[in-house]
Amino acid sequence: MASGVVLIDDDVLELLRLNNGIFAFGFVMNGYPVVYPKFVVEAIGNSITFIESNVKVIENLRISNKISVSVFDWRGNTAKSFQLKGFANVYEKGTPYFEEIIRKFESRKMNPDFLNEIADRMDERIIVPKKEFVVKLDLNMKYSQAPSPESAKPIIAI
Repeated sequence: MASGVVLIDDDVLELLRLNNGIFAFGFVMNGYPVVYPKFVVEAIGNSITFIESNVKVIENLRISNKISVSVFDWRGNTAKSFQLKGFANVYEKGTPYFEEIIRKFESRKMNPDFLNEIADRMDERIIVPKKEFVVKLDLNMKYSQAPSPESAKPIIAI
């Protein structure tokens, strides 16, 4: 990885803040691409982590861990938006990373800080139905999704 490259920059964080910590998570399920909304528990550097409760999602990530993430202003106040691509890593109950992320979520020590305030305002059963798995997305490509001829080319590839 190129040193110093950060995909989760201020622009991405601002879009996550505007969307109450929700992003669009894309992956392949049963041979077809699908997209689900997910709540970020940690967004640092080149990774995004969330808590997953759907076993079918995990089964499909174990078949193919290639993923994409879209962050955009769902209210349409800005044309700025990004797609990030990379790989998913699944952590089960009892693993140190699973326990660390659950602890951060439950104690409201998530990163960035605005996620803690959002979670306090929202119903936890909606944003995190059950705490079955933790998924860490390691990202290595970033695209602009703003309408332009350049949007099909990566801004950053590491």
